Amino acid sequence: MKEAVVFQKTDILRLAAICLFAGSVTGTVWANGMGAELREQIGAYTQVCISGEYLGELGTEMLAEVFLRRALAAAAGWLIGMTLLARPAICVLAAGTGFSMAFLISCMTVQWGAGGLPVFVASLLPQWLLYVPVAAVLLSWAMAGQEKTHLPGFAVLLLLLFAGSVTELWFNPVVLQAIISICGI
Repeated sequence: MKEAVVFQKTDILRLAAICLFAGSVTGTVWANGMGAELREQIGAYTQVCISGEYLGELGTEMLAEVFLRRALAAAAGWLIGMTLLARPAICVLAAGTGFSMAFLISCMTVQWGAGGLPVFVASLLPQWLLYVPVAAVLLSWAMAGQEKTHLPGFAVLLLLLFAGSVTELWFNPVVLQAIISICGI
């Protein structure tokens, strides 16, 4: 009789770390292999984000768009976390996170040289102080292997995501500009 393969939490976290690393390598290779024109477009987009030029009249529309994206991603994670696909999804999300972070670091390094890493870290602040706890709670719910809905808790997570969206749009450009001026980039 075959025994069922049961993955322990530590096994899933190790696999997720490997997926994060593999995604990081892939993102770095991808960014270095793309054309100079695309890297310049990404650099121009980054300049707009740093300046906060996109706000103005579009501020509330941008807030709605950013919050909707974050809320939909969290809702997908919340729903998937209640299924049998939760643990494999953790690995896929880890690979995607590694890819996107390495891709952005590579593009910012092309644009700002050694200053690209501080700019990347600054691009995460202060909103990631709100987004990381949301991701950690969703991860803990998915790892628990229960089919609880956690509806009141998810409502609190949505409030954190809204606060993160506000800080991403209105406070992050200030942080980015400060880091760029401190680093002399």
